[in-house]
Amino acid sequence: MKRALFGHILRLLTWLWCIHAVGGSAAPEGADTSGAKTQWFRLSGNVQATSEFVRRSSSSAYLQPTTYHNERLMLSATVTLFDQVQLPFHLYLGNGLVAYDQPFNQFGASLRLTRWLTLHGGFFSYSMSRLTFGDLRLEGGGVELSPGKFRMALFYGRGRRAQAPDSTRYFGGIYERWYWGWQIGYDNRKGLRALLSVMKAKDDTTSLVCTTPLCPKPQENLVSSITVSVPLGRQLRFTSEGAVSAISRDLYADVVPDVVPSAVAAYLFAPRLSSAVDIAAQNRLILTPSPYWSVSLNADWIGPGYATLGYIHLLSDIMRFTISPTVQLMKGKISMSGSLGLEKDNVAHTRLETTRRIIGSVSAMAMVTPKITVTTSYSNYGLRSYIQQDTPRSRIITQNFTLAPQVRSSLWGLRHLTMLSYAFSDMQDINLVSGWTSAFRGHSINLTHSIRKPRRWNTSSSLFWFFNKAQPGGPTASYGVSQSFGIPLFERKMRLSATAGYTQQSNDFGKSQTLSTSISASYRLKKWGTFSLRGSYRHTQGGFYGTQPVTDFRGTFTYTMFFK
Repeated sequence: MKRALFGHILRLLTWLWCIHAVGGSAAPEGADTSGAKTQWFRLSGNVQATSEFVRRSSSSAYLQPTTYHNERLMLSATVTLFDQVQLPFHLYLGNGLVAYDQPFNQFGASLRLTRWLTLHGGFFSYSMSRLTFGDLRLEGGGVELSPGKFRMALFYGRGRRAQAPDSTRYFGGIYERWYWGWQIGYDNRKGLRALLSVMKAKDDTTSLVCTTPLCPKPQENLVSSITVSVPLGRQLRFTSEGAVSAISRDLYADVVPDVVPSAVAAYLFAPRLSSAVDIAAQNRLILTPSPYWSVSLNADWIGPGYATLGYIHLLSDIMRFTISPTVQLMKGKISMSGSLGLEKDNVAHTRLETTRRIIGSVSAMAMVTPKITVTTSYSNYGLRSYIQQDTPRSRIITQNFTLAPQVRSSLWGLRHLTMLSYAFSDMQDINLVSGWTSAFRGHSINLTHSIRKPRRWNTSSSLFWFFNKAQPGGPTASYGVSQSFGIPLFERKMRLSATAGYTQQSNDFGKSQTLSTSISASYRLKKWGTFSLRGSYRHTQGGFYGTQPVTDFRGTFTYTMFFK
């Protein structure tokens, strides 16, 4: 089935390429196109086909040997008709599972008929606003309208497929989830904007039959928001979004009687015993008095019951205030940016305890000379809770620091690049009542030196060292070295490269050694894409795996073609 489908796709690509070559080839570079006729068909994009083989050999009791292979086909292309109508589409095929696990089998197209009309079909993405819908890929259809200053968008589709329970993985299954939404508003393209967004998500209760205790609860969610952006002169701009969310965490819970006034309101959202309603708001005041510096004042408030199924990782029960300046000095040779703020939860006093968190970070880049550049960054996040009644107090402090200078030079006709990076991280979690502490502190250093002979060859050598100490737990140390080499052949149509590395690590399981090597070759045809072949081998012994070695071999063949 999969092989036949791959065959159909390859024949389709060949047919499209022939049409492109015969009826829509571009004019030669440098040719006079002032009197050129309108092209009735033009194809542009890229296609990539990959075949991968993996074999793992092991006699260890903790790791079983395995062998598998997979194939993937990815196509991203745009068909242009009569130099006016654009039809972008995306295709992803793989021989893995097509429901819960990757890779997904996807096909999507976005037909842009004019500058103000776009039609979506198949798999597509659409971002409504920061508090409603934006990081999911739908399987369905939609339309976007933007004539003049008017804005309107509609979409409907499936956000995820159902997945049956799997007791061997302690997985209770997933309900199929459907989305619809619309957006309407005004945008004059000069900073003034007002948009009304509505999104509805609902699980299909008939898509999953589950009788285990791990079964999830089907959910329903309705979210609406108003987004406003107002320029306050040339240097100041204000943006704000206010949203209200209604969510039912269990569709099998009883409906609250005598609450819904009409059938239409019941279709939009029927309040149940598992329902909650809350609000959220995000505000930004951005001051840009000069191209060399700016500052942003941010205030966010997300209620404890606010939830949207249109964003996977949106946190709730948060109040946050931050100030974020950016500065450029010495005509851009020194640039700095930072953020400082305060965040706390328990915004509606629904919990016994409130935690407060300090948010601070700064980063800088300095071009000391045209050949020497230094970048650095530091962040400090502190979380503190204070005793209320009999709740325990705690304090968590996290720090991160990086420093990365790099030097470019030329010597004996060779180009040299030396990069040194140092990173430090520290975390302490202290319970001020019990005195129990968990901590982590880590250091890492990486030194890389690259040498390049233009149009000839290049080589790179790397040394790294890593050490961390955790409490509870013991220290972990690791160091290693790697060497790579690459050379172009046949007037740079072909490239050969090889890499070898050695790593030694010590931790609570003992010492382990890893030897890794890889060899790759690629050949580029002038019009018909690039063929790549890569093989890698890794041998690990000691540590967690004991005295029995573990070997991994991976071979990958890839074909990539760009066409325009």
